[in-house]
Amino acid sequence: MIAAALLAMFGGLTFVEQELPVVVPPESIATGNFFHTADVDGDGVPDLILPDRILLQRNGRFNIDSPIPVPDHSRSTYDLWKGEFYFFGSGHLEIMRWTDKGWERRLEQDMESPSAASSANRATPAGRRIFFMPFLHDLNGDGVPEIAFPEESGITIFARNGKTYRRVSTLKIFPGLHYGSIPRQRLWPPEARRIAFPPRQMSCRCVVDGTRLTLIAPEELPGKQVRYRVTRYEVDPQHQYAVIPDKTSQIITEPMNRYMQPLALRPGDVDFAGGDWEYAETSVLPQPIFVTQVTTDNGAHVESFRAPFFRSSRGSFVDMNGDDRLDIVAEASDLFKGGVRESIERFTNGTSVQHELRVYIQDDQGRFPPVPSWTASFHIEMTHPPIQNDKRFRWYQSGVLLDASGDFNKDGYRDVVAHDLPNRLAIYLNTGSGLSSRPDITIPFDPDHRFDALDLDGDGRSDIVVQWRDSSQSPPVERCRAYLTREAAP
Repeated sequence: MIAAALLAMFGGLTFVEQELPVVVPPESIATGNFFHTADVDGDGVPDLILPDRILLQRNGRFNIDSPIPVPDHSRSTYDLWKGEFYFFGSGHLEIMRWTDKGWERRLEQDMESPSAASSANRATPAGRRIFFMPFLHDLNGDGVPEIAFPEESGITIFARNGKTYRRVSTLKIFPGLHYGSIPRQRLWPPEARRIAFPPRQMSCRCVVDGTRLTLIAPEELPGKQVRYRVTRYEVDPQHQYAVIPDKTSQIITEPMNRYMQPLALRPGDVDFAGGDWEYAETSVLPQPIFVTQVTTDNGAHVESFRAPFFRSSRGSFVDMNGDDRLDIVAEASDLFKGGVRESIERFTNGTSVQHELRVYIQDDQGRFPPVPSWTASFHIEMTHPPIQNDKRFRWYQSGVLLDASGDFNKDGYRDVVAHDLPNRLAIYLNTGSGLSSRPDITIPFDPDHRFDALDLDGDGRSDIVVQWRDSSQSPPVERCRAYLTREAAP
């Protein structure tokens, strides 16, 4: 702890190290998907919500000695609104809040719509489950959330009426189901034959922003192409949350590569981006090139950016300069640089990799420059040559040794954390036009630990959450530690 703090002070920051008494599920890849924060006790600072307990924040740390047990919700899901827990069971709603006297039940009722009960957990004829997760959204702007239940045909809205919620509208906006293909059937032996019915399926995304609902539905085309039908609806809270016909609009994009996915590259817009692999034709060895593609005009113009790297990814898009527009962060490796002899030497005897970030800043017209706005180079030390394919090299391939999503000094620019040496983390602060040439902060680190950058305590500065496998347990479990970022005293 002392070493980490002293090293960090040179960057104007320090870290408060805290063990978190929590076992992280092995299937939880990113800690940001496992932790939730909300001001549970109403003191103005967020608390840490875990699946089975809540750790209240006190004096810049989480109180691990007096955790609050989360009410049993094994048969329900929940959503949060201003510190209140909305528990959704089978046809049942319960709202609870923590007070000085313990958990207080604010509301308990049956949901009046039969579809609300079935939408949470409904069995198909094949025995599999369809999960439609309800969510909270303040459609009428009164500070009290409405409850939205996605269903097969659309979204059912429940609004607060006095002390209860009642169903007010069903927005039938989802695309209709269509028949899919039947998998190949066995003909022999005779007892293995089955009558197969084609499945019915539908795919779409629904984005809710204020009173606007944007529905994005893909239509697959021949030749690994896709186009999207983007429909925008406006609902009227004053008229039973009905769709306003005059404010409904629709566009159909140009055909684009099937790996292109909807992405909000600009606030309030629907753009499309993705990536795929190709191989350099001029290289003696088959050098992998990851191609990132973006379009901000519905496929009329598609911009492409190439970088030599083999990370399995759809591309990285991060707001690097704090202007609320996502920028492109491409990654490049020198493993295949040069001829056959150089590449073989790196793979068989090399224990370091020169890694480069290429940042393309989006302008106010939704365009990206043809060359990087700035680049940053990192010297990544390996524990063994790449040909041995050990854990650290696999982590490098999967992209977990670098993270460009954090803002540690609260200046609006995204900083970079690099697990560049097996025994340390290095933080490079973003100056607005690039990164520092040397690490601003270094933290001693275990080679077998993994990290994520996220604002755990809600102070506007990113923290570092560390995970590792505790093999002393049987079976082994994943454990967790937090480095909470603080501004160093002058």
